[in-house]
Amino acid sequence: MKPLSIILIFLLCELEAVYEGLEFRGQKTIAKSVQVIWLLDAFFIWKFVEFNWWLVLIYVLLRITLFGITFNLSAGLKWNFIGTTSWYDRYLAKYFMLAPIWWGAIYGLIISILKYKDER
Repeated sequence: MKPLSIILIFLLCELEAVYEGLEFRGQKTIAKSVQVIWLLDAFFIWKFVEFNWWLVLIYVLLRITLFGITFNLSAGLKWNFIGTTSWYDRYLAKYFMLAPIWWGAIYGLIISILKYKDER
């Protein structure tokens, strides 16, 4: 797995959160500009990155870990704000007292161990 692939996957997740956060805040023009960059990133992933289940797993875990924080900051909310309307926010508030960023560290450790075993 190439580092460029992970960077592009990371950007895909973060740009989507920024786009949605800016749109939530009402800054439509800037949000559309970020969305264009997001679409270009998605195109580069589709065109140049070899499909790999590890990349799908990394995208899902990055999204779980970082999307909420980036969205909140882009939307002008407190970084650790957990809403009450989406099912994901209700689930987080009910079952997890840890911020998603800690879950990301745990996921990263698990992926590193599994990937290390896979390469041996």
